Amino acid sequence: MFESSAFKEIISRNTIIALALILALSPIAKAQLFDSIHAAIKKKPKIIFRFDSRNSFIDDSKAKIFGWKIGVEFNNLIRIGGGFNRLVERHDPSLDKVLYGENGVDTFTIAELQFNYISYFIDYIFFDTRRWEFSVPFQIGLGGSRYEYRDENGQLQEHNAKSVILFEPAISMQYKITKWFGFGAGAGYRLMLLNNKAIEKKFNSPIYIFKFKIFLGDMMRSFSGKD
Repeated sequence: MFESSAFKEIISRNTIIALALILALSPIAKAQLFDSIHAAIKKKPKIIFRFDSRNSFIDDSKAKIFGWKIGVEFNNLIRIGGGFNRLVERHDPSLDKVLYGENGVDTFTIAELQFNYISYFIDYIFFDTRRWEFSVPFQIGLGGSRYEYRDENGQLQEHNAKSVILFEPAISMQYKITKWFGFGAGAGYRLMLLNNKAIEKKFNSPIYIFKFKIFLGDMMRSFSGKD
């Protein structure tokens, strides 16, 4: 338990330090950075769609979050968009909760942990070539966590449902396999700005990102004959 917690603390601390170094050592000064972003958003945007898998921890149990995102990219410099994220259904059973009957002894049912949120993201691309790309993505999530179970009548019920707000900074790389498809990986940290205190679990965690990306803009241009 101690080794796992210590390992996660080291990873999260190093991630934050790495993010700070990238931003601090960027060859573009702050004023130039804002000027570049301002100029980029005046360009015609490209539509992007991606599916990502974020491996993380809840308490000391592995927890995988699937995400579906859509957005726009400006001049290979800035991406903005939104998406939906949720904890996979087949997660570690230790994340679920045993509900007991009125006598407090007999097991009534097993309530499964649910954790999902809508996310809004911004990616700043600081290195870009024909195939490779490195970026600093940030996303904020608004959603909720709860337990779900079915009662004796088979009706779906919620237990300890509350809203959550989270912030996830990361470092990400991407490789473009073809004109239409690419994959990527990254690391970051999930910080709960507003947690569900009714669920006594730690949701703050390092995250490890794996993503599959579809370049919709390039695909549409190819089909329309404009490429």
